[in-house]
Amino acid sequence: MIVTNSRIKIFYILSLSFIILSCSSDDAPVDSNEETNTVLRSVNIEEKLYGEAKIEYTVTYNTDGDNYVRKIDFGSNKVEFFYDDENNIVEERFKLNGTLNQRTVYKYDSNNRRSKKEVFYNDNTTPDEIGNYTFNSKNQLISTDRETFTYDEDGNLATSQFIGGENVTHYRYDNKFRPDKNLKPINYFFYRTNNSLGGNIVGEEEKNGQGNDVYKQTWEYEYSNENLPIKRTLIISEGSSEIESNTAEYIYN
Repeated sequence: MIVTNSRIKIFYILSLSFIILSCSSDDAPVDSNEETNTVLRSVNIEEKLYGEAKIEYTVTYNTDGDNYVRKIDFGSNKVEFFYDDENNIVEERFKLNGTLNQRTVYKYDSNNRRSKKEVFYNDNTTPDEIGNYTFNSKNQLISTDRETFTYDEDGNLATSQFIGGENVTHYRYDNKFRPDKNLKPINYFFYRTNNSLGGNIVGEEEKNGQGNDVYKQTWEYEYSNENLPIKRTLIISEGSSEIESNTAEYIYN
């Protein structure tokens, strides 16, 4: 199957769901159990990938108080999200310049855990890709058709590894309050963490069999006087070379 640039782009955009809303700081920590009504309303991102021109992304949420992610806009393209009566995302639609380019449909088990996805390109009615999800007794995602996952004692993702691959990706966290706490459905955007009140990811390193970094992501944040992140800088490197940098501005209610 030929993978077009647009399909690479949508995979990258949807993978940002774990990146763009993560929060961290070197400032004084905020109690992770602190209750707050603060909710992210949008995240504006400027990205530079492999030296290409900057691309702007905006993540927005419903404004009627239910805090559900509605769409991600980037240039003339967008991803739209649709929910069932149980507030599970059942469909994503990626539109390239206003035309439907990819549709992803999700299925759930009796415990409302995502069990299957079907990906349709363009107007196809037969799935071009099918994926399955497996969970443990703690409702943690432990495998897909392509990857396996392990978790630390706080329920945060500790490692991930492609099935049959040598490299292992390791994740590091802080103990700061996450403003995504009040977003829904948190298990969609933060499937890599089991504890919605846990820490924020601050580092991700993919290491080869010799323990050397192959791919690395580092997050740095600026906080407001209320200890809410207002700006995030992400640096992504391959080996010793920086391949991408982007910044995000956070807007709250």
